[in-house]
Amino acid sequence: MSYEIEVKWAGPFTVTEIILGKKDRTDDYGLFQVYGEHILSGRDTLLYIGIAINETFSANIGEIKDWLYEVGDISIYLGDTYNSNKHTVERDYFTWRRDTNIANNILIYKYTPNYNTIEEEEPILHPFDEVHLIHKGKKHRLREIDSAPNDFSSLENYSEKKRIYITYCSAKKNDKLVTIPQQKVTPDNLYLGKDRIEPFMQQCSNTKVDWAILSDKYGIWFSKESNYWYEKDPNTVNEEEYIQLLQNFNTTLREYDEIWFYYKNLPRLHSLYQRLLKDTDLTSRIRLFNNYRSIVNPRLYSVNGKDLNYRVDGVDTELCIWLHEQLAQLPLIRYPFNLDKLPNNGIYFFYEQGEHLTIDENQLRIVRIGTHRGDGEFNSRINQHYRLDLPQKIKLEIDQSTPKDRSIFRKNIGRVLLSKYNPDYLPIWDVDLTLPNNRKKYKTDINIQTQETLEDEISKILREKFSFRYLLVNTEEERINLESSLIGTVAYNIICKPSQSWLGIASPLLKIKESGLWQTQHLKANPISKDEKISILESIKYTETFNKLCQSLDTMSNSPKS
Repeated sequence: MSYEIEVKWAGPFTVTEIILGKKDRTDDYGLFQVYGEHILSGRDTLLYIGIAINETFSANIGEIKDWLYEVGDISIYLGDTYNSNKHTVERDYFTWRRDTNIANNILIYKYTPNYNTIEEEEPILHPFDEVHLIHKGKKHRLREIDSAPNDFSSLENYSEKKRIYITYCSAKKNDKLVTIPQQKVTPDNLYLGKDRIEPFMQQCSNTKVDWAILSDKYGIWFSKESNYWYEKDPNTVNEEEYIQLLQNFNTTLREYDEIWFYYKNLPRLHSLYQRLLKDTDLTSRIRLFNNYRSIVNPRLYSVNGKDLNYRVDGVDTELCIWLHEQLAQLPLIRYPFNLDKLPNNGIYFFYEQGEHLTIDENQLRIVRIGTHRGDGEFNSRINQHYRLDLPQKIKLEIDQSTPKDRSIFRKNIGRVLLSKYNPDYLPIWDVDLTLPNNRKKYKTDINIQTQETLEDEISKILREKFSFRYLLVNTEEERINLESSLIGTVAYNIICKPSQSWLGIASPLLKIKESGLWQTQHLKANPISKDEKISILESIKYTETFNKLCQSLDTMSNSPKS
C-alpha cells in the first residue's frame, strides 16, 4: 500500500527566534532541519534532522543548543506535517504522530545528517509498503519528493562496495618502543587511547574490515603495515608536509568506493584533518561517523534477499553450534515452575515452540538471551516475563505501570499482536508507564481493556509456547559482558534463522524479524571469545552442581520423618 505525507516547511529561523518566538504556540510541533558549516561540504550543509512530538520545537532545540552554538552560524527550517483531513482529535492525533515519526526516520536515513545517529537498517514504514514525502514551502536542500524505500540504495550494492575505515593517530603511544627504535610495528601495537583509537582498532580487527590510521608522519598507515615509533604533533606539520599527506591520501585510497572516517567530536577535530578531508579529491567518498560500533563487514553476510544480514562466516557458525550443544546439557524449564527453585544470579536462554536450528530439526534454537541488574534478582527477572504473581485475568489501573513496562520481552510480543490486530494502538503500547509524567500525559489515550486483554494473551503465549535454560553467573560485570557476547554469537546466524511461521516474523521492528531474536540490543556485538568459552564451560559445571543440590534438598524435604 502506497501512502503520501505532505510536509510544509518554513524558515530560515535562528535558535533564539524558535526558543522565544514559538514557545507554547500551537504550531510548535513537527520536524526541523538544522543547517550550518561542515568540514567537508562547507557552509549551509544539512547537519541535523529532528522531531518535536511530545515536546515543542523550542524545548527540543533548547536541549541541543549547546552543540549548535559550537557549530557557529546556523539556520533552522521547521516542517509542519499536520493535515486536518487525516489528523483528527477523534483519533487522538495518532496518525499525526505516526506520520511525523515515519517522515523523520525516512529523512534521517536518506540524507544521513552528520549529527544524527544513523541506524544500519532501513526505517520501518509500517503499515505501508511505500511512503512518499511531498515537501512544500521552504524545504531548502531537500528534494521535492522523497520516496521510501525506492530512494534507498540496494543492500546488495551496499555489500559490493569496497570500503575502508580510518581514524586519525593519537598522541599517546606505546613508550616501550622508544627504547627499541629499530623495531617496526603495526599501528595496533603503537597507538594507545581507550576513548577512541583502541576501540576503533579492536572493532576493525574483530569485524575483519580494511582499516588504516591517518598518521601525521606516515600518512595512510594500513593495519598490516609496519613502521617505526615516532613523535609528531599535527601542529608541527608544515605546508610541504601537508601537500605530501594530501597526495598520499589521494593516491593510497583511490581504489576505495567508501572511506569511513571515525572521529569523537567533530567541531574539535584538529584543523589539519579538517583541511585534508576538505581538500582531498576523494571528498565525495568520505562518510564521517562517531560510533565505532557502526563498523560492520558486509562481506560476512549473504546477499540473497532476506538472508542478507545472516552470518555465514565459519567461525561464527561453529560458535553458535557449540553454544547450543553445551547448553543442551542443562534442563529445559517449562511452565509451571517454582520461582523459589531458581538461582539468585544468572543468564537465561529462551526457546520457542516450533523454532529449531536449521541444521538439526530436533534442536530448539535460542530466541532470546537476557540477564538482570543487581545481585539476587534472577528469579524476579524471570517473573517479570511470566508474571506468575498476577491472576490469570490481569486487572490494571489507569494510574499504575503495566507488566510490559517491566519486561521488554512482553512489550515486543505485544507489538506483534498489535501489528496484526490493532496497529493504531502501537504508539500507546510503546509508552513507558513507569514514568508518572507519561501516565498523566497519556491518561486519555490509554485503553485499559485493550491493555488487559493484551497482557493476558502475552502471559498465555509465554506459558504455552516458551521454555528456558539458565546459566549461573554470579558477578554483575561478568553477566552483562557475557550476555552481550552471547547475543552477538546467535543473532543473524544462519543456523539460527527463524522459520516462516515464527511469531517474531510479524514484528514491526526490523531488528527482531531479521535477527531471529526477541531483542534489539547487542545484535552486532562480538561473539564469545576463547576465554568466554572457558567461562561458559565452568558455569555449566557450576549450574549442574546447583541443580543436583536442589534435587537433593527436595528429596530430603519429601522423605518421611523418623
